[in-house]
Amino acid sequence: INTSFGQTFQQELDSLLESKFSSVSAGIAVLIVKNSQEIYKKGFGLANIEQKEIITANTNFRMASVSKQFTAMCILLLEKQGKLSFEDTLLKFFPDFEATVGSKIKIKHLLTHSSGIIDYEDLIPENQQSQILDDDVLRLVRNQNKTYFEAGTQFRYSNTGFCLLEQIIEKVSGEAYSNFIKKNIFQPVGMLNTHVYSKYAKISNRAMGYSHNEKGQIILNDQSITSATKGDGCVYTSLNDYKKW
Repeated sequence: INTSFGQTFQQELDSLLESKFSSVSAGIAVLIVKNSQEIYKKGFGLANIEQKEIITANTNFRMASVSKQFTAMCILLLEKQGKLSFEDTLLKFFPDFEATVGSKIKIKHLLTHSSGIIDYEDLIPENQQSQILDDDVLRLVRNQNKTYFEAGTQFRYSNTGFCLLEQIIEKVSGEAYSNFIKKNIFQPVGMLNTHVYSKYAKISNRAMGYSHNEKGQIILNDQSITSATKGDGCVYTSLNDYKKW
């Protein structure tokens, strides 16, 4: 593709995306910004195949792990307010956490994926059917007396760490995570159509998730046991709102 961002570029990108995402299949939204100027903004395909809702710049997609940046910002705001320190350990917030682990892992380790804390996904019971929530993650890991490595010595991507950060945000702020993030990030920034997922939350302009089955057919596949945790991947936002962020 010609990357000079002129008319030819836009036409070539249109052609590429139209060839990949038909008007009757699950699709994609694309925004390109250069030096604060919108170069390209379009939606292709459907946000909801069953309802035949087309994708626009206001379609809210599940951001999955890209949501972690918002959890991190909540922690930074609380630190700036003097309500916590990056040097605080898990034991300060969770006194019943296993002492050997809880006394060594600090907020800064959770933020930087350097805690070595056990992946909660490996601790989920085989018979688990309901979705795991952030407080469930805390219950799964708080009695673990080992880590993958000593905190601060290595990098290992961790969903567990950001679920614990969500719990810390609630403890320190005295508010539900969804309320805190809305009041301190989404509203001030003007992301008024951005949502935090919960089973009962009404998410406007929502893009549903799909996958292919064994026969190659597209099927609805929007949620899993681990897709309801908030701290590590819960935000639904659109091109228009995400640009504000």
